[in-house]
Amino acid sequence: MGRPDNCGSRREENDLPEGKFFGLHAIAKVRLIMTQEYIGPGLETSSRIAAFYYRDFRLYWIGLFLSNIGTWMQVTAVSWLIYKITGSPLQLGMNGLFRAVPAMGLSVVSGTIADRYGRKKLVLTTRCLLGTRALLLGALDI
Repeated sequence: MGRPDNCGSRREENDLPEGKFFGLHAIAKVRLIMTQEYIGPGLETSSRIAAFYYRDFRLYWIGLFLSNIGTWMQVTAVSWLIYKITGSPLQLGMNGLFRAVPAMGLSVVSGTIADRYGRKKLVLTTRCLLGTRALLLGALDI
């Protein structure tokens, strides 16, 4: 079983029998070797950061992290603006209520929407709508 030199696996030449694989142990061993070849040499698959070695997961996580930072900056700014304009803790609490009620109402149908449309299209659409809303709030505040 020869292998190219540019693959960084820890597999030895005689680790697996030629031709036949015997039992579940050999299948599990092959899966481990394939995972190590994909992730990289010397990295345990049970590592806490193993998922970050996948490019798509890194991009998703970084995008989600930045989006959440923007969302919470907007929530804080809007709450501060409401309190600054009205000076009323009741109005500030109503802002929280008016943010929560649509989320609860839409959660009933959101599963159906998520099943009908592709995840990528759905995430891009909702993030674009949230970005547009943030731009409109910023323009109205000026």
